[in-house]
Amino acid sequence: MSIEDLLDNGYWSECEGRMAVELWRASGESLSGFCARTGLRRTRLTYWARRLEAAGASSALALAPITVLPVRRVGALAIELRSGRTIHLEGDVDDELLARVIVVAERAGC
Repeated sequence: MSIEDLLDNGYWSECEGRMAVELWRASGESLSGFCARTGLRRTRLTYWARRLEAAGASSALALAPITVLPVRRVGALAIELRSGRTIHLEGDVDDELLARVIVVAERAGC
């Protein structure tokens, strides 16, 4: 799931709300800065952050196994998450960024 997917969706499920909040927190940016950069609505992200905090969704991180799938294109990588969703990457990928994306995706349970 990407920021573009979140922008395109008029309604966020809990999974999408959790993903958006985790992407914001992982960015290290202020809420306003993150929303300005990504185009996400500040009110929507605030709503989900509060809702998830109230529900205790900021629980401890649980790591889960992932499967890396081979892709035919050179310089491309597909990572299938436990949920069945797949992250597709092309070109050079920063190791730290990739690790953060996987942690956020698995934590969100999407």
